[in-house]
Amino acid sequence: SASLRHDGSSKLKNFRYAWFPAVSAGYILSKDQFIQSQWWIDFLKIRASYGMTGNIRPLGNFDVYSLAGKQTYLNEPALQLNPKLGNPDLQWERTKQYDFGLEGTFWKDRIQLTAEYYVKKTDDLITNLRIPTSSGGFSTQGANLGGMLNKGLDLSITIGNSSTQT
Repeated sequence: SASLRHDGSSKLKNFRYAWFPAVSAGYILSKDQFIQSQWWIDFLKIRASYGMTGNIRPLGNFDVYSLAGKQTYLNEPALQLNPKLGNPDLQWERTKQYDFGLEGTFWKDRIQLTAEYYVKKTDDLITNLRIPTSSGGFSTQGANLGGMLNKGLDLSITIGNSSTQT
């Protein structure tokens, strides 16, 4: 299967829209003649997937703009700057994930096995960057900085007697 999303958000200015693809495939090995001749293999499948998602949750509604708010000073109208300097070049956080898996049942469904290896990488993390107040009274600015990598192996083995055996 495959999908292609085109998402947009009014929270962003210069990079409002982005594409997020995904694809997955699986193959049931136990349908092959060689595997069918193995009496101890009931079901065996390999699968793989790749997908990308976007995130803008850390953003406020107006983080791309430098705004001033209406205030009073000594009973006179005044403006007060938002302490956050806007960044019109903020863009989507992008998470890419790869998965490779194997699942099977063996010895008349007495053993069930699922193994999955995954790699998940997030780029352009949205964060508040501290900036010098000499910038005009601003103390932070939203920025796309850094990344994060998660990878691992999920393994599940279930052993037991099948209730359908006679």
